[in-house]
Amino acid sequence: MSPPLPIELIERIIDVHHDDKPFLKECSLVSRTWVPRTRLHLFSKSSTMIQTRFYQTSYRSHDNEEDKRTPTDVFCEILDNPFCTITPYVRSMRIDAGNRSKQGNTYIGETGYPEWFPKLWNSLNSKKENDALNLTLLWMEVHPEALGQIPPGVLNTLTSLSMWVSPPISASELKGMHLLFAFLGHLESLEELRLAFTINHRIVEPSGSGERKPVRLNRLQRLHLRDNTSGNLVLPWFSIPGLVEIPNLRNVFLDLFGVRSILNKETVQSFLDGICRVGKVEDLIVYFHSTESNVQVLSELDLRDLSELKVLDIRTHIRESNQIVNSEDFAKVVQFVLTARVSELTVYLPRCQDSEPPMKKGIHWVQVPRRQGFFF
Repeated sequence: MSPPLPIELIERIIDVHHDDKPFLKECSLVSRTWVPRTRLHLFSKSSTMIQTRFYQTSYRSHDNEEDKRTPTDVFCEILDNPFCTITPYVRSMRIDAGNRSKQGNTYIGETGYPEWFPKLWNSLNSKKENDALNLTLLWMEVHPEALGQIPPGVLNTLTSLSMWVSPPISASELKGMHLLFAFLGHLESLEELRLAFTINHRIVEPSGSGERKPVRLNRLQRLHLRDNTSGNLVLPWFSIPGLVEIPNLRNVFLDLFGVRSILNKETVQSFLDGICRVGKVEDLIVYFHSTESNVQVLSELDLRDLSELKVLDIRTHIRESNQIVNSEDFAKVVQFVLTARVSELTVYLPRCQDSEPPMKKGIHWVQVPRRQGFFF
């Protein structure tokens, strides 16, 4: 009898037939050592959704303790089994770990995270190197305190992160930002970050960062930020020299839609001068609530340091659905655009019936209807 083929050669043969499902299914029945490779091709887009509403009650109402396990308990038991091989094939997760009211815009309660949250991450982190988590996409709604429960290193492969972060009413904003940036410092493979840090019905004044370890996101190319505190909460942290390093940043979505008070001109300008200038930002989207004061602040901002800018997209939110930007506000928006010092620029503007943008060499104007801004 001829000796068995080495597993490396068998896996290469399986890879060649990666899109032949009948062949892959037959291979999975031949030997247990063939199962991981065949599963990789059969379930290459596996995802796991973990939502809060699934964990507030147990499966059944019986008194039997075994029947009172939540879906998280069952999932963690599967992960903790020494024969479990599913972990490397989970590529995306959605975790709702924050308690929100029915209105969806405020948090209730004082707990920073549910009991199942650290249990889940400890189970995911307990795997050996060959069975480790290989997550690439993560969507989370969390309190800042929950971020400290995620073991460093478990998200080394993460390339896309979307987070809606809002602290409980009892938590301080400064502590929340420290926890947030400490967490971001472990995500060196991140290429896309969508971050909404929302403080509802409170006024937040700019505050210093204190002593912090630099956060290096060398691979990050796309940054979506939502700050509904006049730009006082998130933007100053990204503007502190040396705190956040994003040398390859290309796309920035600055969502200030939630701001009803006057935009903080200094913090927004510092953000444009800092993080956008250090990177090589080519696409910039600015979305804001259209008020007279906010339009005035926008007209006083300066884009001259964004030397790589190619596309500028300005989006406004107007309360009346059929209303468009008036000619006076339109002129101020154009004034903001004209501060850019680039040879070629495509500009998307809110539509105005009474005014047209000026003809200028190198600028291509596109007037469009009102559109939504930050998507989460």
